[in-house]
Amino acid sequence: MNMKLTEAPNIDKKTHLERLLTEGLVTIFVDSQRSDVLVPNQHKYNPQLILNLSYKFYIPDFKIVEDHVEGTLKFGSIPFFCHIPFDGIYGMVSQGLSETVVFPESIPGELLTKAHLPPDYEEAKENVNDQIKKETKPAFSVIENQPPPPPAPSKPKKGHLKIVK
Repeated sequence: MNMKLTEAPNIDKKTHLERLLTEGLVTIFVDSQRSDVLVPNQHKYNPQLILNLSYKFYIPDFKIVEDHVEGTLKFGSIPFFCHIPFDGIYGMVSQGLSETVVFPESIPGELLTKAHLPPDYEEAKENVNDQIKKETKPAFSVIENQPPPPPAPSKPKKGHLKIVK
């Protein structure tokens, strides 16, 4: 199954979330380090908090308003009222539509720096590969024109029948 990837401006988050939710489960990626994000304390400083939303969860207080999503979500079967501003959401994945929407402007800085490779990455990779080629010996080698080894002496077989009196 191919996943459609869309990059979208921040202003479209509400529209995208509402559209994706009409097709079922949506996974959102939240930077919960933001001061305006309300989630349980054990998840508060996670730049990659993953939450599942769906109308089928029948969350009575679930709302999508102009600038945020709110509702009581369960964390390990413990309910907690969450307030997630759209500014804190940087990705959405729809299972029903096989679509991913990314909001590059909202991706936390530390995730971007982890994703970027150093400028000399390709050169360093080549040096490591060259070193591996020099130091690595093949695990197997082909031996040609050798006679096959003599067969191992066979043990006499025991009978499989048993005398019953």
